[in-house]
Amino acid sequence: MADDKVKEKDDIQVEVASPASASAGGKVELDLDDAPFLREPEEKPLPPVERRSSAPAPVVKEAPKSKKKLIIGGIGLFVVLAATAVWWFFFRVPPPVVEPPKPEVIVVKPPQAAPMEQDFIFELEPFWVPVKDEQGNTNFLVCRFSTIAKTETVNKEIEKQLMTVRDAMYYYLRNKSLDFLLAAANRDTIKKDLTSVVNSYLTLGQIEDVLMESYLGH
Repeated sequence: MADDKVKEKDDIQVEVASPASASAGGKVELDLDDAPFLREPEEKPLPPVERRSSAPAPVVKEAPKSKKKLIIGGIGLFVVLAATAVWWFFFRVPPPVVEPPKPEVIVVKPPQAAPMEQDFIFELEPFWVPVKDEQGNTNFLVCRFSTIAKTETVNKEIEKQLMTVRDAMYYYLRNKSLDFLLAAANRDTIKKDLTSVVNSYLTLGQIEDVLMESYLGH
């Protein structure tokens, strides 16, 4: 069919009027072989279309990105917590115990009292002094004395001159009346007189007082 159409087209004569021929009143015959551009394009058969019946590809739904981030963040947090727990229980070195600062103790010393002077006491043996009363009767004054000094040197000197000191004290008492010696009002006077009697025989120091340890009249 296509070959017949081509032959028919080849036999067609085309008349083209030109100025020269028009004036001469003639016709110009053109062969289609000489003008291929005047031919109709040949129709080429279309290639067969292959039809394939295949199942649609499965659609994979992707999780939202925010959900993925939360999952990854949760896993990371769990790993960090687990590592921290292992470090805490197995590898952590406890810090050294720091003792709290001790409070400052301020010791307030009481003011020192002036040292008390020490008294050195020297005890004398008892005296038996015969004394007459106003009626002329003889009575005995039984008394015992002690001397008080501020230094031990005085006591040592009294010990060295003990017989002289005792005799002086004895004669003082022997020359007083019984009423004078037993009167309570004369007590301080007797003590002062005996102190003067003892000091009159001392050269290295003086006694401060004479104590009456016992003082009785019989």
